Amino acid sequence: MIQRVLGSAVARYILAGGLAFIIELAVVIGLYKMAGLSAEAATAIAFWIGLPASFLLQKVFAFKDYERTLKTISKQAVLYGVLVAFNYAFTLAVVSFFPDNLVVFSRSLALVITTLWNFLIYRYIFNARKRPTMADVRTFLHDAIRLKNSRVNVALLGVPVLLFCLPMLLTRGKISPGDPDYYFQIYEAFRRSVLEFGQFPSWNPWISGGIPLFANIQFGMVSIQAPFVLLFGAVAGMKLAVTAYALVGFYGFRKLFKDGLGATTVKATLLAYIPIFGSFFVSRVNAGHFTFLMIALVPWLIYFFLKRKNKWSWLGFALVYSLMVWTAPHYTTIMSAVVVGFWFAFELVRRAIIAWQAQDWQPFVSSLKIDALFWAKAGGLIIALVAYRMYFVAEFIRDHPRLEQASDEPFTRIWPALYSLWGPDQYTNPPALPSGYGWVETATYIGIGTLVCLILIAITWGIARFAKTRKKNEHKNLFTYPLVILGALFLMFFALGMGDFGELSPYRLLNHLPVFDSMRVATRWLAWSAIIVLVIIAAYKGDRFKRTITALLLLTVLELFVTGWQTMGKIFVVATEQYRPASAAFDQQYHYRIPRPAHAGDANFTAVYFYDENLLETTRNNFGQVIAGDSLVDTRQPNTTIRCGANQGSCYFISDNAVVSEWSPTRMVLTRTAPGPINLNMNPGRGWRVNGAYAFKDEKVTDPLKPFIITDESQIIVLDYAPKLSPDWAVNKLFGK
Repeated sequence: MIQRVLGSAVARYILAGGLAFIIELAVVIGLYKMAGLSAEAATAIAFWIGLPASFLLQKVFAFKDYERTLKTISKQAVLYGVLVAFNYAFTLAVVSFFPDNLVVFSRSLALVITTLWNFLIYRYIFNARKRPTMADVRTFLHDAIRLKNSRVNVALLGVPVLLFCLPMLLTRGKISPGDPDYYFQIYEAFRRSVLEFGQFPSWNPWISGGIPLFANIQFGMVSIQAPFVLLFGAVAGMKLAVTAYALVGFYGFRKLFKDGLGATTVKATLLAYIPIFGSFFVSRVNAGHFTFLMIALVPWLIYFFLKRKNKWSWLGFALVYSLMVWTAPHYTTIMSAVVVGFWFAFELVRRAIIAWQAQDWQPFVSSLKIDALFWAKAGGLIIALVAYRMYFVAEFIRDHPRLEQASDEPFTRIWPALYSLWGPDQYTNPPALPSGYGWVETATYIGIGTLVCLILIAITWGIARFAKTRKKNEHKNLFTYPLVILGALFLMFFALGMGDFGELSPYRLLNHLPVFDSMRVATRWLAWSAIIVLVIIAAYKGDRFKRTITALLLLTVLELFVTGWQTMGKIFVVATEQYRPASAAFDQQYHYRIPRPAHAGDANFTAVYFYDENLLETTRNNFGQVIAGDSLVDTRQPNTTIRCGANQGSCYFISDNAVVSEWSPTRMVLTRTAPGPINLNMNPGRGWRVNGAYAFKDEKVTDPLKPFIITDESQIIVLDYAPKLSPDWAVNKLFGK
């Protein structure tokens, strides 16, 4: 009987699934009951134990696949992981389709469907029958240890990154007041506009009396985070997106260091962990400065730039930079263009000097032709891909120049700048947090080990450069990429990070240019100095101190992982269940200084979060907001809005001669109850139409200093937001709607 049952692939498939469930459940109980871990931590760890257990049971027991070569197992692991991710997304989609009171039915339906197709797909994935020899086993172990197979790298090397982001993911729906709250609000407005109202996300009505959303430089409709937000909500979606950015950044840095700069596999891998576990990435995440997640795309951009002689590098460069522009044409995206520009300029100067010294200009001219073709193709494609997005961004920036020009964090000394790169704490009074992490704009810590590596490399270069017993120009062969360019880049970015320290300081000169005059915090340029340090270490190919450098990098990775892991997600402390209910009275808040009930007696909380704007809360509950943390329309500045709120006395949503009969972010219908002008509590702008006519065509994109006055005497007033060249404008032009 038992043999008959086990002879059926279907029976073995079901048994394997049951055994995997028992293993995962046993781990959860053991960690929760015996080890004393929280339920969330125990479940998370059990999942990562149960996943490979299920893989092996299905492979060996259910489908009798005994193939153990590295190539086969890695391919199967990747396919299995893709299937698990798809099943997860499919289950969420099915559950969200049905009402909440049918959650048991919807979850069961999804389970039945995925179980059926899993069996069919597993038969395809696990189809090898060859029993391995001892030579096969030895080859597998040898290749696995040396990370020689790219598929195994994808499966294994990303695990530390996932574990690093785990504390943040375990905070689930919790948020933090201030910048994270504002950023979550932007994407909640996007999610509600698209999914609940079926509209293009061109207008954000829930903040500051209403401001453009698509044109907002901190919002990316085409981005890594957009699908996560639509699937999982603004808060959970953004946290999953942060994890995705960490993985993209890790593999990008590894690709840059290994294939772009010639580092060994081990050195490139260790170096790639450092910027992800380092202080800049962690500090930006915890501060809610999510536009700085673009740093994860930077290594890909630099890689394609360095490999511009390759046939399709121009396409990779154009696609990466276009994605950055669509995601956030903000600090990192703008800086990246400058970085590549500086880098290219240094290359041109160096090549020109070499040609002049050799009196042979032919190689220089040939390289210029290759560069010109690269920039022409990449630049042309970038312009074509981002022109639509940048039209709206440029219009918004032109109408609303930034009010705040100066950073409140002056930073003009050399030693504190160096300390921010290699010191365990910031240069001012740091909070009591692990090394290098905290709310200070200079957070750029990449580990003391990288400094020691840099010193050892400098010693080696000095010996080769100045020792008389060495061969001439031996020092030039110590690097796979010219050290003079990397050194010049480090000094340039370091000088920019020093801020406005004199008439000819690079930061002051740069701030005379448009766009750059809005970059208030000079110290953020130090992040580029940190990247160049890692590039120098990657480009070093000398044998001297080789093992020492590897050991130092390993220790640095461990230190950054431990200290950063303790910090990831620490700021997300406010639970969604602490929000006011939708039935609460409307109240537009301005620096809401009354903490939520759960933190009313928490002196530490009230000291750090001295105001709580409740932006995400009001958006979810469809309340308006009088203020914004937006960099372009920052109504916390004096005399920038006439919108009413708690700080300006009571007011109405609308004047008392009309009612709102239909409302959505970009389309509203008003019904008159009396004659006369109608005054709405929202920002006007030239994108708004009143019964099909652009009633504010001579005003700004949005003007918070003017009232929204409707003079049309029609009984029914239809308001819709359709700025020029927007999808709604195009539909009206084509179909007259």
